[in-house]
Amino acid sequence: MKTTNPPIRDSMSHSLLPRRPAREDFRSSFSEGRSLLTVLLLACFALSPAPKAFGVSPPPDGGYSGNNTAEGTNALFNLTTGVWNSAVGFRALYKNTAGIRNVAVGYQALYNDNGPSGGYYDGFANVAVGANALFNNTIGNSNVAIGDFALYDNITGSNNIAIGSFALRHFNGSGNTVVGDSFASDQNNVSVGRLPVIDPKHGRIFDGVLTAYINAQNDVYVGSVADQGPGGTFYTSTVHIRAQHDIYVGTPQTERVHITATDAVYTGAVYGNPIAGSVVTINSDGQLGVAPSSKRFKKEIKSMDEASEAILGLRPVTFRYKPEIDPQGTPQFGLVAEEVEKVNPNLVARDAKGEVYTVRYDAVNAMLLNEFLKEHRKVDEQQATIAELKSSVARQAASSAKQEATIAQQQKGMEVLTARLKEQASQIQKVSAQMAAWKSAPRLVLSNQ
Repeated sequence: MKTTNPPIRDSMSHSLLPRRPAREDFRSSFSEGRSLLTVLLLACFALSPAPKAFGVSPPPDGGYSGNNTAEGTNALFNLTTGVWNSAVGFRALYKNTAGIRNVAVGYQALYNDNGPSGGYYDGFANVAVGANALFNNTIGNSNVAIGDFALYDNITGSNNIAIGSFALRHFNGSGNTVVGDSFASDQNNVSVGRLPVIDPKHGRIFDGVLTAYINAQNDVYVGSVADQGPGGTFYTSTVHIRAQHDIYVGTPQTERVHITATDAVYTGAVYGNPIAGSVVTINSDGQLGVAPSSKRFKKEIKSMDEASEAILGLRPVTFRYKPEIDPQGTPQFGLVAEEVEKVNPNLVARDAKGEVYTVRYDAVNAMLLNEFLKEHRKVDEQQATIAELKSSVARQAASSAKQEATIAQQQKGMEVLTARLKEQASQIQKVSAQMAAWKSAPRLVLSNQ
């Protein structure tokens, strides 16, 4: 809502010019009361010793009935019944009539705030520090706006905190907290950092980025949602539709549209950013942390032994996630949680409803390691047996070689012996032939008779 500023009226000290008709009766009464009070004080001074001085001297100006304080041209200009307000600056709390407990510091801060218009708690307890902060607020209450144009267009929204120039400038929601040059949110959202986000219903372009937050509630935004290109140009188009209970941290790296996102967490400047460190996990309560491995955190430690054999019944599969999870349809490799549960229920994790949700791949990896070590030990034993067999064969081969040498030597001896026997047989044959020849020769008989 845009309000045309009224013409500037000349003004001097609040105590010199009765420039606010709404206060003429009050001033007249105040003057009469002051005169009476002066008489009473003089009488007291005549009867008592001089009192001690308290407070500052000269006393501060800008104080009015109902514990209101106004300092600056046309500050609290239309005040009637409002109490406990403080306005410092040109036209600060200008239209306020019956609002209470408001603080406005800066040019036209809380300009349109006008107090109750149907309920006692309308237009009260607002704090605006900065030029045009909470400028259009009328009946919104308990808002804090620090920075030029912070919560500028808020009219009826309450319980907002906007810190930073233009923070929540174009929004009229409630329960939002924004720190930084931000434009985000509808209801109960928290934003920290630069969010060039505009209209929650239609989306508008700022700094070359089209971003729309439609019916966003109970979300947390930390950092710049739009991606920043060369020269500081924001070019990523980001749309959050009916986002609730989500957390956005950092700058998303690509164009994205979040439709009916609920209880989701999005982080930018993480994917594709190499870093060394421990793996972060999340427990069933949603708490992030690093799973400890030190024995000081463990009890009942014992060897896994045959427990790991359960993984031998698992069925590795290839698959693709559904489009709502992975629009690109990237090929995946892994296990099916329901199948794993049938093999070993301890290898799956469950969601808040107790339904099977995912596989405890860390546990599967530990079991794989145990099975690998078991097989490794078997291989070591087999290799030791093979080595022993090879040694035995070698010994037998050596023994066989020795036996073969002995046999060869024996065979050589037999051959020598055979040759000798043959030679002896030849000689025997010769002798035998000679003997036969001798026997067959005629004999000469000599007789002496």
